[in-house]
Amino acid sequence: PLAGPASASPLAAGAAPATASPLTADAGLAGSPSPFAAAVGRALADHATASLARVPSTPAAPVTQPAGGVPASATQDVANPAAQPTRSAQTGGSQDEWYDDVVRNHLGLTPPEGVDPYDWLTGTFVTVQVFGVTSGPVLPRFATKLQRASARAEQMIRDRLTAAGTTVAGALTREQWNVGSVSGWDAGRRRGSHAFGQATDIDYFENPYVAHEAGTAEQAVDAQTGPGYDRAVMLFGDGTRVLSVVPNDAVGTGADRIQRPDRITNTPRPAAANDAAGRERLYAQTMTTYNNLASDSSAMQRYFALVYPPPDLTSSTPTAATPHDIDAAAAQALLPRIQALPPVAQQRLFDGHVPDPLDAAGVATALRPLIERDYERMGGTATNAGTAGDRPFATRGAAAQRAQRDPRRGFMTLPFEVVFSLRAEGLRWGACDLGGASGDIQHFDDGAAHVIPQRPA
Repeated sequence: PLAGPASASPLAAGAAPATASPLTADAGLAGSPSPFAAAVGRALADHATASLARVPSTPAAPVTQPAGGVPASATQDVANPAAQPTRSAQTGGSQDEWYDDVVRNHLGLTPPEGVDPYDWLTGTFVTVQVFGVTSGPVLPRFATKLQRASARAEQMIRDRLTAAGTTVAGALTREQWNVGSVSGWDAGRRRGSHAFGQATDIDYFENPYVAHEAGTAEQAVDAQTGPGYDRAVMLFGDGTRVLSVVPNDAVGTGADRIQRPDRITNTPRPAAANDAAGRERLYAQTMTTYNNLASDSSAMQRYFALVYPPPDLTSSTPTAATPHDIDAAAAQALLPRIQALPPVAQQRLFDGHVPDPLDAAGVATALRPLIERDYERMGGTATNAGTAGDRPFATRGAAAQRAQRDPRRGFMTLPFEVVFSLRAEGLRWGACDLGGASGDIQHFDDGAAHVIPQRPA
């Protein structure tokens, strides 16, 4: 997806490129003119060379509510942080009066008289230690929300570890946080919350924009990738749904039509979560959405493992994606599940060519070319990230990027505690809180509280 460049601040240790939120008033880079995309591509390539050789975060898995119910650490109030942010004044990025108008009239801020509003805004930016890493430069009030979310998430993680028999006396480790980068503002962004320091992308490469970006080219990509998300779920989903939550459209027609009620573009945002009762409702809703996505992401891992060697999840060096025939035993194990699918789902699974006879050999022969095609359509070999019509897993070609962003890894690593805690601060999760543009797994912004208007073309 049309990915933005990384934070320009040297203090943004490991900060990842920023992805915007298109199709909304807070629209980002998606659908931007080609000079913007070119600038983004250059910045992304530079950033990859500089700072992306790190151990990837662990893929997400569905979570369960503790036996005692919603934990108190999820619902209790969190005090404002005692730790002071680090000043990280930035320059650049402002190109026209639109920026100044947003600062004056849409952010609830009052710039001093006689100064350029946008230049003043970027001069106020700070970085903070959150989720075990240093953030990119952001607005001070956004930094406070990140800090509060980090404090809540930390206690929730400690509670989970303690319940599992692991008591953590000191700081959480990188593995316990499972977060490697938290981005912020950068001069290459031209619109949306990222351009004003009120958005972040967490572990950018591991958590791509899976679908529903703005633009004709992106819609064409969605049409090609949607069946792959569904095939993975039909073969390896958790059994609660026939179809993935990522695509939009129903499958089939008439009485055989399979609806998609749980899709990510149709996720209702709970009412205000500014008290314990509200946070308890938000906890339940977030867990449902998170588990749907985590389940689909896990299914994708198993789907591509039918034909490709699994990647080394602990290495910043990519594993070669050399396809092989589907193991006969694996095909045989899938057969009962495939035979139980409704006929219209079988048509979707085999792209209209259901094997006859429907046996293990036929399944293995029919699925391999579809899985290879899905890998390519998802962007498993693409290196054009940052251009119109790029695919969800496209990179700029650097090995460290491919080690982190690969369909074989699934599409989500974010810890549940981090996702919930950020939403509890009123932030929008790009995966499900952007309406028709939902699908930006990495992205969190303050666009609900401070709406950024669409920038004129």
